[in-house]
Amino acid sequence: MLANYLPAAHIQRVAEVADWQAALHLCAAPLRAGGFITPAYVDAIIATHEKIGPYYVLAPQIALAHARPEDGALRQGLALLVLEQPVAFHSTENDPVDLVWMFCATDHKAHLSMLAALAELLDNAATLAAIRAAKDAPAIAALAAPF
Repeated sequence: MLANYLPAAHIQRVAEVADWQAALHLCAAPLRAGGFITPAYVDAIIATHEKIGPYYVLAPQIALAHARPEDGALRQGLALLVLEQPVAFHSTENDPVDLVWMFCATDHKAHLSMLAALAELLDNAATLAAIRAAKDAPAIAALAAPF
């Protein structure tokens, strides 16, 4: 299932970013380039974060950034940014973050199967460790593909 939404082209591994906003913009870059989201999508995530806090930092070291479909989602998709140097998202319980996921969906239901598959991956400690250790996007995509 995730192989349909997370191609190697949507995965990046970088040494570090300046801050959480830079992480979001970098994670979103493949989705923007592929016509999955507009620039307004990331702006909406940042605006909501600044208003209510890091609502999408769901677990230790893991962010699952998303906005509402009407905030610039054009197609359903998923991207991943792996940070060698974790970055603070100002989440009291779950900072720092080294896996920044971003999904987009055009309605409130179509993406549920994608999220269910992603939840299985995120619940698999061995796979998360392997993703963190993987050296490139094709290797990470191969780790995610069975989910």
